[in-house]
Amino acid sequence: MKKIKFRGQRTDNKEWVYGYFYKGKRHDVKDVPLGSVRIFWNIITSEGEIFEVDHKTVGQFTGLKDKNKAEIYKNDLVVAASIKEENPNWKKHIKEVEWQEKTCGWNLAPCKGNYYKVGDIYHKELLK
Repeated sequence: MKKIKFRGQRTDNKEWVYGYFYKGKRHDVKDVPLGSVRIFWNIITSEGEIFEVDHKTVGQFTGLKDKNKAEIYKNDLVVAASIKEENPNWKKHIKEVEWQEKTCGWNLAPCKGNYYKVGDIYHKELLK
């Protein structure tokens, strides 16, 4: 059975957390004007801990793992294993993992383990 899980970066310390995702509303928040609603984006870990996360960083697990058995999530950066292993200019071939509405699937060929996860869109500077 495919695991449906998400990751997101915590708003309090920028650490990544993994688990189930939910979006909630609160009316009783000090920094929100009376009558307004604040939206919370949260990840619930497998231990039951709840963390508020930056909604821009939330990504779903694709169900795929790379050659090193690392889980691949939406917004990860990957490169085909054959290109990385054989081409010194492999960084030119990096692609972002995205959901494609037209094909109802991830933009990765269904070749398990034939990619290397090399980062994510939030840390592109590390690839320069």
